[in-house]
Amino acid sequence: MSRIWRSWSVSGDSKSKFVEGLSTLEDPQQWGFGEFMFESFDKNSDQYAWLETVMQSEAFKNSKYKVVMAHQGVFGLGDNTVPVLSEPVMQLVETVDGAQSMTEFTFPLSAQTWTDTVEPMLENISEVRYQYPLAEDVWFNDIEPLLRENGVNLVHIGHSHLWNRAQVGNLHYLESSNVGNSYGAYYVDTSGEYTDDVRSGYADFWDDVNSENPRWSITNYPPNGDPQNRVMSFPNVFSPMSMENESYPDLPFVASNTLSVFSILDTGTGTVQSYVFDPSNLDAEVQLFDEFSIQ
Repeated sequence: MSRIWRSWSVSGDSKSKFVEGLSTLEDPQQWGFGEFMFESFDKNSDQYAWLETVMQSEAFKNSKYKVVMAHQGVFGLGDNTVPVLSEPVMQLVETVDGAQSMTEFTFPLSAQTWTDTVEPMLENISEVRYQYPLAEDVWFNDIEPLLRENGVNLVHIGHSHLWNRAQVGNLHYLESSNVGNSYGAYYVDTSGEYTDDVRSGYADFWDDVNSENPRWSITNYPPNGDPQNRVMSFPNVFSPMSMENESYPDLPFVASNTLSVFSILDTGTGTVQSYVFDPSNLDAEVQLFDEFSIQ
């Protein structure tokens, strides 16, 4: 399960998560179609049916631990958790005789809808936008409840190159993919010592979101924190970010271009242990900074 990655820019200079390039509006073969899903995985999809079948198997039911692995961000503080995993909503903005109107199409589009409805509009469109409604988050609405209902212990993901974790009921989430190259953790701590309050470096998107007449609502694109308000767990041994900056308070993540992190599941005890080390120092010690049980 995954989707294409596009940039955050909304300038119209090129295709991105949110727009098509203005110079290609009449040439759909040049379009990117936003951050489209490679394949649907909602509750009506083949992938969902396959997952249900696996969870009904005796092998799954009798397994000691039930662990799901996914690459795409499905929770957490990273850059790639926003937009959430919802199917893109394509908005075609038409300008006819000076009057502007907008028509929405939800992905996936049928060939007939494209031929009969979209193509006749192309000569009049002035912009193509893409929206990703927070309320339509497929993972949050369909996959997470299925995993919880079937007793999954752990979901392990990567993609944003950081460490963070959370617990929803008896389900644990762990993102542990930091190898000295991070896309950042977007989190505002109460002390104000660490503040990374806006995801991505494309100011034009956030300028639009915070404008008087935004094309994209901040409700659907939380600038920091977990987009579905899952509560992040803090490292329970020590916060590795203090190794990078002594002024930092305890932080619920490791996001560093210096420090490396790895995690180990001890199948004998059901304990997940996370370790940190500094690869720039050949004499550096590997240090345990967090551990929790998935039992």
